[in-house]
Amino acid sequence: MRNAESLIRITLWWNILICFALALVLVTISPILTVVMLLAAALNWCYMRAVQSRIPFASANLKVACSAIREHFAVVAVSYLVVIMGVAWSAVWCLAAWSVFEKMQDDTDTDNSGSTDDEEQQNMSSSYSALFFFLSISFYWGQEVLKNVSHVTTAGSVASWWYSPNATGVVSGSFCRATTSR
Repeated sequence: MRNAESLIRITLWWNILICFALALVLVTISPILTVVMLLAAALNWCYMRAVQSRIPFASANLKVACSAIREHFAVVAVSYLVVIMGVAWSAVWCLAAWSVFEKMQDDTDTDNSGSTDDEEQQNMSSSYSALFFFLSISFYWGQEVLKNVSHVTTAGSVASWWYSPNATGVVSGSFCRATTSR
């Protein structure tokens, strides 16, 4: 909290330095990627120059946010819980996707015996493509829901800290509001 402004400035400079370092590494590998990284470094430098006057305000916001999180530290536990849930969701999704892929392979192997025509095999292929499409949407949707639960819990806790600093049970109330309809 004491070095918020320095942290922001160092981060902005670090982005530029990383882009230059990657450009130097990529010189021997790919001239096109080197140019892309130099362009990224230039854009980061332009961005840093454009936001230079806003750094004190961002620093003040960072200090206030750190104070709110320090006051309601259980928000950090909720964030870690959501990360664990995200890993579990990813594992379940990967298992489902693997099962669909295996089923597709089994169907393809049995249908390659010559008993089906090209049109039937194309229909089967498009049905598996649709399954993978909907599986991808479900993965994205689940990850977004989990991310938003963490975000809404944190935002609700900070809002409660801001408007009623002496309130208790703020994080559990925010988590309940984030995960239910009440």
